[in-house]
Parts: sequence; C-alpha cells; structure tokens
Amino acid sequence: MDYLIRFENTGTDSAVNIVVEDSIDTRVLDISTINVVDSSHPCFTLVKGNKVSFVFDQIYLPFDDENNDGYVLFEIKLLDDLSIGDTIANTADIFFDFNYPIRTNTYSSSVVTDMDGDGYNNIVDCDDIDIEINPSAIEISNNGVDENCDGMDLVTHVHELSITIINIFPNPAIDIINIDVERQFNYEASLYDLDGKIIKSIQNTNQIKIRLFLQESTYSRLMTLKLDKK
Repeated sequence: MDYLIRFENTGTDSAVNIVVEDSIDTRVLDISTINVVDSSHPCFTLVKGNKVSFVFDQIYLPFDDENNDGYVLFEIKLLDDLSIGDTIANTADIFFDFNYPIRTNTYSSSVVTDMDGDGYNNIVDCDDIDIEINPSAIEISNNGVDENCDGMDLVTHVHELSITIINIFPNPAIDIINIDVERQFNYEASLYDLDGKIIKSIQNTNQIKIRLFLQESTYSRLMTLKLDKK
C-alpha cells in the first residue's frame, strides 16, 4: 500500500522542524516493510513499536502560500492473512516545531478483488464472476440482467403496442420522460416505484416530469413506466 501524507505551514513564521507521526495498524500492515518513496524535503525515518516518525529536520518550511506545502509518500506491505472486505484505517499526527500536533483525516482502504478480470473490483462490479457485467458494459434491453450495474434492466426504447409504435426517451431518465406516439392512439402512462405502487397515472401525455418524484425521499430513484391501451 502507498500512503501520501501532506502538510502545510499556515502559521506566521517558518517551521524549522516538522515530524509526521503515523500509528501503524500492525494487525494488517507489516511495519518492517516501510519505505519512503518520495518526500518534498529531506527526511529520515524512525520506527518505535507501532509508530513510525518521518522527521524533517531544519527544513525551515516557509509560511507563504506558494511554498508552505510539504509531503511524504511511503509504501508498506499488507499482511497475508487479510480477507476480502477487510478495512484498513490510517491517521497521522503532524508536529510543527513545539506546537500541539495537527491530526489528519482518517483514510480507510478496503481489500477488494477483481475475480473476473474486467478492471472493476467487487465493490462496484455487481457480478464479479461474469466479465460481461460491469459498470461500463452495454446494457441489453428486456433480458432481466443488469449488465451495467446501474440497479435496473434496460427497457427497450421502442415499444409496439397494437399497430402503433411508441418511442420512450431518454432511458434511463433523470428529469423528463418523453413519449412519442406515431399514430393517433389512446393510452394511459403509469409510473410505478420499485414496490409496484403507482406514483402517477396520466392519459395521452407526451411528457412526464419525473424530477419532482426523484426529489421526494419516499420514492426510489428507480422507477418503472408502463403503457396501457385505453
């Protein structure tokens, strides 16, 4: 794993000595493998117990906006007994001279896998054993399979109902659904939520504004449109 820790002098004078202290979770990380890959200024590393300190000695970090930044990039190996789904959290303290430390945000990493080798890990890939299913896959309409992992199967854009051809677009939609009827045809358009409850029904409309329903917390962002002959 690689960690990049940044620091910034926001004081009113140069920071002579800066120490970045990181407490390593030795249950999941092998502290003996720590290696500094890069740093903004010369530094040396001290390891004591589960703590590693990156010491920037007498660097006189300026406090002007253009030159007051610094960083250390280090790598560390994971232990072999990790499992898929395990989370690794890391937080560091930054000491500017003799001031109280400034604590960084906690950064969490999860152990993932890409079993089907399609370039998407098991967190974003809804079927990690099928290479044809991933967030960049092309959705095939009406086959009951969510190829692109957006949470729904694509409904075909063109529907033949009786002798009339109806085009519904865009699909999926986030604002407005347009209904284009080729011939004179009486129909009712019904919008359903994922529980099968009707959200809205309207006859012979050529446009349904769905943004209003998407903004209401009681409705899912995924809805189904059904057309019935009248």
